[in-house]
Amino acid sequence: MGTSASKSQNHVRSDTNTIEGNGLLSPAALNSLLPHNFRNTTKCQAPPPLPPPGETPPTPPLPKSQSAPPPPAAPPSESTPPPPADSISSAIQSVEATTYTNPGPYEHLTGSVRGLTTLDTHDGARINISKQLSPYMNIVHSFWLGTTMIPEKTKSYSCVAQVADESGRFLYARVDPDRKSVDGRLHSPILGGLAMGKIILSVSEDGQSDQLLGDVDLGGETFTANLKYGSAAGGKMYGVNYLQALTPNLSVGGEGLFIEAQKACMANYTASYSGTVARPSSVTADVWEKGSGDYQAIGTYNAAQQTVGLYYKRV
Repeated sequence: MGTSASKSQNHVRSDTNTIEGNGLLSPAALNSLLPHNFRNTTKCQAPPPLPPPGETPPTPPLPKSQSAPPPPAAPPSESTPPPPADSISSAIQSVEATTYTNPGPYEHLTGSVRGLTTLDTHDGARINISKQLSPYMNIVHSFWLGTTMIPEKTKSYSCVAQVADESGRFLYARVDPDRKSVDGRLHSPILGGLAMGKIILSVSEDGQSDQLLGDVDLGGETFTANLKYGSAAGGKMYGVNYLQALTPNLSVGGEGLFIEAQKACMANYTASYSGTVARPSSVTADVWEKGSGDYQAIGTYNAAQQTVGLYYKRV
């Protein structure tokens, strides 16, 4: 009896460590009774103490999964090298330097140079009165007194009307009461703007200068061409010219004309070269600047008259 009572008393004493004062099992005892896979192994930490009154609580640290934002980049210093040049811009500049341009109509090739030697001079007195009737129409009255260019005429009067619009159409008419003549010209784009069609008309009382011509101007990126067909000097007339840009500075071309009434065939050839030359940057300076002056040199050859013409212009 005494032995069994002592064993029971010892067993009660060994279990008193798992019983709290209120007679319930402690959390540690409950956790020990659970299987190993369901035991709670998380250790709880006590919350930080509250700050004293009047102080700002400290900022809690960020979790390891989140990182602080990177610091702002420092402003570029003056010693920072400039960015490399744009390769596309450099390529465009190099292409523009070697790009071929349209040389323009063959008839106008020598106009800018010959205009320096063939000045618009006249004898006597000449008066031109211009009146703008609308944004598309202009009227010009021309009086010329004391002229000797017209046989047995000491005076001349003509009236000119010009009409143009945004589409490229152009109409020109000139009436001369003294000579009893009418001159007309009509320009209009054709083939959807790929070519320019022209009609030239001249009618007089004596019929010596009557003519009717049809022109077609063709142009591309590096060439221009013109075809002529009509009636002049009492017979048919055929003509063609072509001007080609061989380099950005050099253009060559030629023109042929056949008049059936006179059985005459005329041909001429032209070459034009333009570029830039160096000149002093100032009157007394010895330093020369390349590309500061523009020049144009033109050479012509007339096969029918066996003549050669040379023209040179520098700006």
